[in-house]
Amino acid sequence: MERNIGDQLNKAFEAYRQASIERDSAKRELQQTNEYYERHTQKLQKQIEDQQQLISKLKVQLISATKQPSGEVKGEAVPRKQEEETLSPSNHLFDNPDSSFRKIHYLKGNMETAVIVSPSPHTAPVDSSF
Repeated sequence: MERNIGDQLNKAFEAYRQASIERDSAKRELQQTNEYYERHTQKLQKQIEDQQQLISKLKVQLISATKQPSGEVKGEAVPRKQEEETLSPSNHLFDNPDSSFRKIHYLKGNMETAVIVSPSPHTAPVDSSF
């Protein structure tokens, strides 16, 4: 009878030890996953900030490339409301990849048109390779 109780205690202790090992392993895995996603999120936030800065620079170049020194607009200017809708950070570019591609293509096309229509010695060349 004592041996039976000892065997049951040994089995219970072994099950407890195994459960503890699995719990610790799961905790480590969860921690590693959290760290990975934190790094990934920071990387994506940095990428978003960089893209917003690029958009701002391109917007300034587009505006300066389409205006003559006298202030007149040469060629076809993008209406302000449409420009804001196209460049608005509230538009989620990653929600619809086709939509974001069209927006980039639209902006790229306008930049090329603006540079061809109104080249200015004061504007730096625009790298239009997205």
